[in-house]
Amino acid sequence: PEALSCTDGPCLIQLLDPFIGSVYGASPHRETQRKVLLEYMNQLIKDGETPLRALEEGIFLSLTSPQFLFHKMERDPQGAYTAHSFAKSISLALWRSLPDQELSRMAENRTIFNVVKLDRKLKTMLADVKSTRFTNSFVDQWTGIENLPKLVDSETAALLMNETRYFFREMLVQDWDVRDLIYSDKVMMNNELAAYYFDYKGDELGSALRSMNFSKLVNMGIAQKGEFRGGIATQAAFLTTYSHRSKTSPVKRGKWLSEHFIGGKIDPPNNLPDEKEEEENGPQTARQASEKRMEDPTCAGCHQFMDPYGLALDSYDRRGIWRTTIGEDRIDSSGNHHGEQFGTAAEMLNLLRGDERDTFSQEFALDMLSFLTSRHPQEHEQCRKESLQTGFASKHNLGLLIRGIINSSFMKK
Repeated sequence: PEALSCTDGPCLIQLLDPFIGSVYGASPHRETQRKVLLEYMNQLIKDGETPLRALEEGIFLSLTSPQFLFHKMERDPQGAYTAHSFAKSISLALWRSLPDQELSRMAENRTIFNVVKLDRKLKTMLADVKSTRFTNSFVDQWTGIENLPKLVDSETAALLMNETRYFFREMLVQDWDVRDLIYSDKVMMNNELAAYYFDYKGDELGSALRSMNFSKLVNMGIAQKGEFRGGIATQAAFLTTYSHRSKTSPVKRGKWLSEHFIGGKIDPPNNLPDEKEEEENGPQTARQASEKRMEDPTCAGCHQFMDPYGLALDSYDRRGIWRTTIGEDRIDSSGNHHGEQFGTAAEMLNLLRGDERDTFSQEFALDMLSFLTSRHPQEHEQCRKESLQTGFASKHNLGLLIRGIINSSFMKK
């Protein structure tokens, strides 16, 4: 409405000043952009455009400016990173949007560099619903379930992806141990998800996804005894993503578990057999296929670190539904992890969670660091990286890890 009473550029630029401030803060580009907008809107009005139209064009010009689209950490004359750049980095990382008024004020008075005050602000930002943009994006990429919409219909993809997203979000908000990602009795459940997993016909669980103990579902008679759910590796989004279209893939599932829960990237060798051909013409069972690979030393070198974990998850079919047999054959989920035997998926995941080496925490901290900073640590940052990993491994708290990364030098470069 205020734009309707304006007749020239100077009046309109005053209306845009709060917007320009939120976009550019104390950046040297602020005054330059302000001058460009003033001249542009003045010219539009002279050419016969209405003040409202000139204001719309001014906003559009700001939003398409390279200084807005491409964020770059700027330095002050003393060579230090500017408070405004730091504030914008934080907001883009956690909210995928511009800083709010409080964060902008912290940048203006430089309290954003006060570790205690920033930590307090970060807690409120992570509790805000806007941070789901960050948590959803991270968990989709980290688990690979971002590819699920290519494999199932959109309605099913949304249902299954939300289970994993809400589980991760709940872990952050409720301060669960991050190792619950590996093994836990906690699940996210509602009527619709229970119908998918257990062919549930009732309505006791409600329509909203909420956390509950899986053992309660067993006691209620919704899930069958012997079945296990808990941790992302038992969620259908993950299990479906790492399956073939017609059957499970212990290799895909095991490779992900090995790389993310145990540690160490596994690079495929050259001249791999065609996966589709192996799927259609391979041995009858997944374990027979694994035994055949283990006979070849070239294959065994990698598959010994993948197949045992993937085979343990074969109790979940390609859709993530629990099963105990394939045809007339009973599924064998047994294997060993560093010499310790397991007989079921639950036992395997529990072993990984309790592994004293805790390589999971080190790998997870590094993955989160790379995601938040959009880069890998450089060689001269090795000590700071190891310090971050050690600190996280002692607490296993996701919120502390995120705030620690943002409050560190990694975010300021």
